[in-house]
Amino acid sequence: MLAPALLLATATSAPARDPSTLAHAPGLTASLAITSRVTGAQTSQESDMSQPSQPRPWEVQELHDHLFGWTGKEVVVAGYPMLFFDNDPLERTVRLHIEPGKSDTQPGLLQGNMAAPDAEPLSRNRVILVRGRITGTVADHVEMEDCQRIGDADGLPPPAPQPLQADSLPATTPVRVDDLQAAMRGLIGQEVTVRGYFNGWTTSQVDSGTIHHIELQDTATHRKGVFVQLRAAPGEDLAVPDRVHLVRGRVDGALGQQVRLVDAEIVASDV
Repeated sequence: MLAPALLLATATSAPARDPSTLAHAPGLTASLAITSRVTGAQTSQESDMSQPSQPRPWEVQELHDHLFGWTGKEVVVAGYPMLFFDNDPLERTVRLHIEPGKSDTQPGLLQGNMAAPDAEPLSRNRVILVRGRITGTVADHVEMEDCQRIGDADGLPPPAPQPLQADSLPATTPVRVDDLQAAMRGLIGQEVTVRGYFNGWTTSQVDSGTIHHIELQDTATHRKGVFVQLRAAPGEDLAVPDRVHLVRGRVDGALGQQVRLVDAEIVASDV
């Protein structure tokens, strides 16, 4: 386990920065059009990113809500039950896949704890509908609790034409287990750019050397929402409480209640 060895800075509240100003790391002065991820509109700003057009950076709160927005939501999921033996009942857990005939010893797309044992024998080759509450995503599967089998179906629903959205999906609409898994893991493994206040710098000692982490805090809500593993130590001029940075890195999942970015770097400041 990696334990923080040193805390060099902590955050205090500060007024919002003027988005029209942008300071760069030395020698980085490229200009580009930043494209809104929501509207597609472009605004020209100074930045160190070299591409001619980039999506609008995520705000810390926005990125956190996107990754954690499914947690606690009740859904109805359709999939083939994964059973140790065909015709087994669902006793303590339920596992679902989009392919029939799977044993519960194989990787699945969903795993949930049953609210109560279900004694009815099931077939690995018939779709079931399971209602439950999402607790998160682990590795490559969705995790749920308080699950209940509410019926079965002749086949899976058609694939969703657009990625599922947690805030607009009715709790009673059955969704394919692969669509749900894809929606919850949509950003994991993706490179993103996020904007937030510098909220602290910690280091961890490992056999290969020193790992540097910073926390980013939302500029509007001051939520500590993003935990960043940097490729290299930030300079003293950058490790300043409440200084606003753009950080680019790869989403690696969650660390507690924070989004975890790895292989990250500070690409611009005071934006």
